[in-house]
Amino acid sequence: MDLTDCPTQTISLHRAVLKDSMIEAFKNPEILRVNLAVTFISNSGKEEEGKGAGVFRDALSTFWNQFFNSLSVGGQEKVPALRHDYQRGEWEAIARILVYGYMKEKYFPLSLS
Repeated sequence: MDLTDCPTQTISLHRAVLKDSMIEAFKNPEILRVNLAVTFISNSGKEEEGKGAGVFRDALSTFWNQFFNSLSVGGQEKVPALRHDYQRGEWEAIARILVYGYMKEKYFPLSLS
């Protein structure tokens, strides 16, 4: 997936609900065809400083930590756990986050089984 010629799309992610914000943003399949520019909204509601790939990597890292804490089971190896409030759309969005994170930043959550 080469995103060098793709348009840029900015998404704002609230730190307090980052997992849900990312899942909502990645529900759109077209997100795989854009370069994402991520900005964080702090817990106080103000836009945080920071730009570039490091901000997106921070978002990925935080997302997967929250995912492992709330949507998976296991000790060192984490297995996604099906829940009634996460349907096909949410799981497809999570899959897009996994694919986009790997293709764009070579980020893969190693504990994911």
